[in-house]
Amino acid sequence: LYLVPQMAYLAAQRRTKKDLEDLKRVVEDQEMSMLEKDIKVHQVIARSTQNLLCTIGLNVFNQIFRDYGYLYFDSPKNIERSRKFHNEIYEAVKNQEAEPARKIMREVLVYAEKAVLASIKDKKL
Repeated sequence: LYLVPQMAYLAAQRRTKKDLEDLKRVVEDQEMSMLEKDIKVHQVIARSTQNLLCTIGLNVFNQIFRDYGYLYFDSPKNIERSRKFHNEIYEAVKNQEAEPARKIMREVLVYAEKAVLASIKDKKL
């Protein structure tokens, strides 16, 4: 729960105009599944840090998320929460608000962790 919020912080500070355009394109895409959209949002944020280690580190997270993301996105409430997150993180990165970006990312990760654990418990996995 430390690395990804820190990436959002750095992305807000270091993002380029192209990074911002890419993030906006992903956030506004209506064709992409929410799981793919979420992964791409995190990829653009990692790339926006201008730090290759962040991009490499995120690849581990992405594989885990691909394997278990369905536990989160089975719920319409969680899909809506992710839509809200995508808009919030876009605005923070756009406005180069590093601390709010970190806070937004941390809050959504805590929320997602609780939601997935509840889903595992409910499904008795």
